[in-house]
Amino acid sequence: MKGSKYLVFALLLIAVTGCFAFANAPVDNNPAVQPDDRIVTDIVAHFRSKVGSGYAFNNVNVSSNGGNVVLTGQVRDAYIKDRAEKAATEVKGVRTISNQIKVLPVSAFDDRLRIAVYRRLANDGALFHYFVGADPAINIIVSGSRVTLVGVVNSRVDKARAISRVRELPGVLSVEDQLVVVRG
Repeated sequence: MKGSKYLVFALLLIAVTGCFAFANAPVDNNPAVQPDDRIVTDIVAHFRSKVGSGYAFNNVNVSSNGGNVVLTGQVRDAYIKDRAEKAATEVKGVRTISNQIKVLPVSAFDDRLRIAVYRRLANDGALFHYFVGADPAINIIVSGSRVTLVGVVNSRVDKARAISRVRELPGVLSVEDQLVVVRG
């Protein structure tokens, strides 16, 4: 009887000591090694599920080097910056996150200009298809009446047309072209 008390005590001591040893062990939340292109793809998928539609006035870029993720871009809505970082924390293989996304200053004039640029491009017979669906192919960034067009288009003609249509609008001080032609 006395021996069984010591045995139970010894087992309890081993169990408690083991719990303390594991409690102080470093925990790696992202133990899986992932290729950088997979990390970027997963972050973008997580991010899109958190943001949903209405993304035309924001631009977020994701890059990864050895699991060290850098988020860049400009956003109209501050919550998007936070959601991008949250999406990155949920992806396996991410080691560090550098959130360099710039939140654009609040401006009623810039908001009106964003809407005017969007309407001009989305109602253009040759460009409307870039704005069909929840994820537009062209993003419109406006800061201080300066417009930046970011995204992809199918031809140099579409690129030139989009830039020209935006330059025609009253109140636009300049247009920066960050459109990429993907076909020719």
